[in-house]
Amino acid sequence: MPSQITVTSKTGPGLTVTSQVFNPIQGVNFRLAPKSVLEVVKGSGEIVSFDIAATTTITFTISAGVGTITLSQ
Repeated sequence: MPSQITVTSKTGPGLTVTSQVFNPIQGVNFRLAPKSVLEVVKGSGEIVSFDIAATTTITFTISAGVGTITLSQ
């Protein structure tokens, strides 16, 4: 299934992305301990990490065969 993720989150000290879309993605990993981190595995295999400690909403929807995950802080 083609999938994408839209992220509004911290990417590091003093760095934030707003509505950053990654498409296609191979997968996502939620690492809840010891730190709250979301790892996005891009279609190329590259892994991008986001700090999700202050995340208020995580939404996963499937529409017309496309999975979309939205994180907001």
